[in-house]
Amino acid sequence: AMFHLLAQTGMRKAEVTVVSGEKFTKLNFSWDNISWIIGGRHIRNPTAEQLAGLTSEDYLVVRPPPSKSDQLGLHWGAAPIYLRFHATAPVNAARAVRYLAWQVNACNLTVEKRKTTPVFINFYTTAWTGDGIAKLFRKMLFVAGVPEEKIECYSMHSWRVYLACALL
Repeated sequence: AMFHLLAQTGMRKAEVTVVSGEKFTKLNFSWDNISWIIGGRHIRNPTAEQLAGLTSEDYLVVRPPPSKSDQLGLHWGAAPIYLRFHATAPVNAARAVRYLAWQVNACNLTVEKRKTTPVFINFYTTAWTGDGIAKLFRKMLFVAGVPEEKIECYSMHSWRVYLACALL
């Protein structure tokens, strides 16, 4: 789900992970940064049934967290990103985040818990660190058959490159 989101938004790794050794805070990417447009209505915390019924007329709405280029969240954080749901598109953040919401039972989070619960969690159910997700990404490339000497050509920044090329 993280890779789909990065590929469709151009967000940086640092916007969806925490720095190693730092605690997850309300400034990090939490379920509070996620909402939906379902049936033309803005819904902050949809039910599992609402998510199950998503159509190509529905959207994942992402409010970017503070970032390197917008440290106070005043510019990008004020401009939500709308990502249309598609049931079969190869890259679709709305579909991937919907699945993730089901897996972690995000539909039942209280308003306050949404602010303190990371969207992307590792195998220990804590927020991914930038270093941790970068290592996993390299391992995934290796398992996918990318030659070892080519793996260094890719990084988490490659998702931003992917989006730029797709837009071109």
